[in-house]
Amino acid sequence: MTVDVEHTEELKWWILGFGAKVAVLAPASLRDEIKAELDTAVLRYR
Repeated sequence: MTVDVEHTEELKWWILGFGAKVAVLAPASLRDEIKAELDTAVLRYR
């Protein structure tokens, strides 16, 4: 799916709600932010 939306904290929350079922392909800045959030979550479970 491709969508054009404003880059907000709510958008990040919405994307993270999909867990491993979704991948952000672009923009790279949003992809990096989501990756950082998920990396932090992984560290909490180690």
